[in-house]
This record gives sequence, C-alpha cells and structure tokens, in this order.
Amino acid sequence: MPMSITHNADNTLQEAPPRISVVVIEDDDAMRSAIVDYVRPSLARPNSQFDCVGAYKSAEEAIAAFPSTGVDIVLMDIRLGRMSGIECVHYLTKHYPKTSVLMVTGEGNRQVIVEACIAGAKGYINKTKIYDELIPAMLLLMQGESYMSPQITREVMEQLRETHTHTAENKQSGQQHQEEQNPVIEENHLLSPREEEILQIAQQSKTYDEIASTLNISVETVRTHLRNIYKKLGVRSLRMALSKFFKV
Repeated sequence: MPMSITHNADNTLQEAPPRISVVVIEDDDAMRSAIVDYVRPSLARPNSQFDCVGAYKSAEEAIAAFPSTGVDIVLMDIRLGRMSGIECVHYLTKHYPKTSVLMVTGEGNRQVIVEACIAGAKGYINKTKIYDELIPAMLLLMQGESYMSPQITREVMEQLRETHTHTAENKQSGQQHQEEQNPVIEENHLLSPREEEILQIAQQSKTYDEIASTLNISVETVRTHLRNIYKKLGVRSLRMALSKFFKV
C-alpha cells in the first residue's frame, strides 16, 4: 500500500491514507463493471483509497495476470465457471497469504458459505448489499479483521448447528449404519458419513448434478467433498475412489 502526500489548506504537508489495491473476479460483465466503478475514485467518491488494478471474468484469467507481489484485496464471486471461487480462494491463500479475499456473491447455500470461509475467505457479502457493505467490509479487512453480512452470519450459524446435530446423530448410530452398507475396505474409517454417502450414490453411476439433487446440496459442495475423498484415499479420480472404497 503506497503512501502519498497531500497539502492542507494552509499549505502544510499531510500524509494521505495509503492506497489499497483491489482485484475484481466476477463472470457477469454488468456486475463486474458495477463493482469496479464503485470501488475506484469517482466524482461521488473522489477520496476513495482503493485502486482497482485488475478486473477478470474468470479465476483462470485472474491467476494468470495476478501481480507477483499480490494485491491487498480480491473481490470474488463463487460461481465462476471452470474454476470456482472456492478453488481460487484455496490457490490465492496458498500463494498470496497477505492478500485478503472478500466473497461478493449471490450464493446463499449455507454449506458453500462455510466452505468459502474454510478455504480462506476473510469476508462474505451478498451482491444486493454492495452499496451498503462493500467499503466498510474492505476497510475492516485492511485492519486485519473479517466481515460477514448479518444475514449471512445467520445462515452460517444455522449450518454449524445443523452440522453439529448431524454429527451427534451419526455417532449414535454410526456402527449400525456401517453394517448395513456395502462391504468396504479399511480406508472407510477415514471418510465422514457425508463422504461415504456421496460414494454410495456415485456408485450408482450418478452425475454430479444428480448427487447434488439427491442430497439437496450444491454441485460445488459435491466437488469439494470429492476432493477431500481423493486426498484421504490417495487417489486422483472418482473411478479410482470407488474402486478402492468398495474394493471392486
């Protein structure tokens, strides 16, 4: 964040607020332009501290052009196409740890919100709240804090409550449930009940969309679970995971 010098009315020097570099990653052209226009200095906000140094339609484009020194803040949607926002957060957190990622999205799925936070996002606001919350959220991130819209906070708390309840129920009936499933190999104990459930459904030659529909979760959540499964089982594909899990 470079500093600049300004003059007061009495012509004395005054240190101006540091400039804050921002990158926007949003696949919707109109929304991307709206965010960029709102962030950068304008007639309405001539003293804006923010410099938009890049705006990209996809995560791949952003990563390819990302400054080697990183930027202060990345404003990013979750649903971006081939590489999702959550996958991009993982990448940026690993390679640019000093960059703060603020999710700016219309995604309301509780599990996806939690996954974005786990991936390393420092904040999460809804696109409908940009003009109310974006600037305060970015300033908080620059102070080393996090920000989450009140309505999103409620969704996350509800998701955590449901997850806790689900985990408790699984512990009570876990052994009985496992005995009723298809025979599996020892690696089974490495997987969570939800991961096992996904493999049970995937074994029926279901697509990602069908798995998501069956479990009432998003396709992105299915992908996240599968990545975790591959890592735990030491495989690289769904076919290999099914073969190892069910010892086919």
